[in-house]
Amino acid sequence: MPIRKTKLCKAIKSNGKPCGAPAVGTHGYCYWHDETRAAERTAARLKGTRATAARSVTPELKAEFVIALDTAGDVKGMLAKLIRDLLTEPRVDERNIKRARCVGYLAGVLLAAITTSDLEARVAALEKGRPGP
Repeated sequence: MPIRKTKLCKAIKSNGKPCGAPAVGTHGYCYWHDETRAAERTAARLKGTRATAARSVTPELKAEFVIALDTAGDVKGMLAKLIRDLLTEPRVDERNIKRARCVGYLAGVLLAAITTSDLEARVAALEKGRPGP
């Protein structure tokens, strides 16, 4: 039985070594180094990105986070749950850390808005009980 030789990609990697992947087509380059396939690679990468993004927020996850955040107690409960989830996550990566930072910042902004709203309501109630100037 004859040994079949596969043509290898003729591209040179950044470390100076040959690519070593099988060449496709007539240009002598692999899928990743063939410039005629640049648009195809971009489309495949975007398709993969969209698929990953679609999987990252499942309906179950959305339903879990449909909670009221109208009071400081609501925000406290949500933050406590997120902190527990983050601490018990078996694999904490940069994405989880960025999400935690974002939620923490937004929770602080939300608490400030809740405090301001509560104070405005209290002032309005006090002004109703007092005679005008």
